[in-house]
Amino acid sequence: MCSRHSNSASPATSDDERCRYTYSKCPNPRIYRRSGVLHTLCEYHRTKANAIQKAYAAKRRQSQRAQRKQQILAQRQREVASGLPEPIPFSVPQRATTSDVADMAIVALLLSDTQLDEIEPFDVQQPPTQWSEDECDFLDELLSSPP
Repeated sequence: MCSRHSNSASPATSDDERCRYTYSKCPNPRIYRRSGVLHTLCEYHRTKANAIQKAYAAKRRQSQRAQRKQQILAQRQREVASGLPEPIPFSVPQRATTSDVADMAIVALLLSDTQLDEIEPFDVQQPPTQWSEDECDFLDELLSSPP
């Protein structure tokens, strides 16, 4: 059975010193820990068990990483979906209203080149104009009244 995997030249003499591998009888001697206490298994079965445990732990870590990644992606999708505004439905206006026509006329006047030629240049060298008390009162009343 296990005797071919033995690292020692002679099998263990007493049952207390033999490998306690569960699935078959192993004649190999148990190995000692650094503290001097005997391990339950021989060197071969201990190495084999460690390799199996290492592979299992790696698979478990990989599945946990994948699960965390899925949770993060799902959380991000929920955040993005909740942060988007509702779309505004598009509807074509039936016909232009009078205010639309007036707005377009104002824009056309503002953008026309003929208007620019008629504007007198402003002389920045002129002294500021003194306003009368009536003009100041009128402007104050005009600006302070609610629309």
